[in-house]
Amino acid sequence: MKCRKIFGMVALILGVAFFTGCDSDGGSGGGSGEVGNYAGTWTGNVCGRGLTLVVNQDGTSLSGTYTLTDPAFSEAYSGTVAAGGPPASADLMAGADRMFAITFNSESSLSGGFFKGGEKVCDVNATK
Repeated sequence: MKCRKIFGMVALILGVAFFTGCDSDGGSGGGSGEVGNYAGTWTGNVCGRGLTLVVNQDGTSLSGTYTLTDPAFSEAYSGTVAAGGPPASADLMAGADRMFAITFNSESSLSGGFFKGGEKVCDVNATK
């Protein structure tokens, strides 16, 4: 009888330790509170023009500048990225009526659209 009690107590302690330890595995991707690292310089294309997107990140807040080539154009933007990715969606507001609606497919690849006046103008693709 004494062995059953000891065995039962050990099983209970191990069970509690197992379930408590598995609450958060600290792995990458998919956790609702996790945010990917998207800061850096991204290069790609938008509307057949070259794109350089400089991303500064503070949690889910994003800011920086984008530069287009041929003809050259540059302006600042700000926005937010969804937690729980990648993939993670982000809306980057620039100027009075320009914005990027993108998805960070990974921490080194993005795609989406460029909008002006609420209308999608063209696709956007870039890598870091």
